[in-house]
Amino acid sequence: QAYNCLIHFYKRIMADSAEQHRVFLNKPLDLLNSLHCKVTVSSVRGEKVTGGLLAVDPVTDTAVIVELEDSEASESDNLGNHNVTVVPFVNWNSMEVIDASDAFKKYVNSFHSEQSQSSDMSEEDLAKAKEKVTNWLSKNGLKIAARGEDLIIADAVILQPPFTAESCSATNEIILSRVQSILKCIPAE
Repeated sequence: QAYNCLIHFYKRIMADSAEQHRVFLNKPLDLLNSLHCKVTVSSVRGEKVTGGLLAVDPVTDTAVIVELEDSEASESDNLGNHNVTVVPFVNWNSMEVIDASDAFKKYVNSFHSEQSQSSDMSEEDLAKAKEKVTNWLSKNGLKIAARGEDLIIADAVILQPPFTAESCSATNEIILSRVQSILKCIPAE
C-alpha cells in the first residue's frame, strides 16, 4: 500500500511540474504553421522585432527573424543583404502573424533554399526523389503529407526539394536529427 501511495504521489508531482514548465505550454504545430510568415515577436524583456520567421526553438523560446523591407523582393535577393536577429526568451502567446500569404512564405523560405541543389535536378528527377523518400519514410513508420512541393513529416519536419537530409527544417532539433538520420540511410538504387 505504501508503494501505491508513492506511485500516486509521483504521478501528482510529475503532472504538477509538467503543467508549470513553460516548454509544455508551447504549441509546436502553431509555431510550425507560423514558420516563414511575417511576424512580430516580443521577448520577455519587452523588445519587439518584426520580420520573416526563419526558425524557432520552442525549448529555449528563441526565434530567428530576418528583417525585410516592405519593398518588392528582387531576383538576386539573398540573406546576406538583410539583418538577421536572434530573439531569445520569446513570449509565444504575444506573437502576431502579420502576413501568412503563400507568396511571403515562399520568399522567406527561399533564404533556406539558396544553397539547394534542386535547380540542378529535372522535374522528373525531383518527382522520383520525392517518391523514393516518401516510400522510405513510410517504411520507417513516419506519417508523410504533401504541401505544395514540400513534404511534411510527422507534422513536425518540412522536407524541401531535393529531398535530402540537408533540405529539412523543423522546430524541434531532436525530431529533425532523427528524421535526418533516417534520410541518410536511404539505400542507393
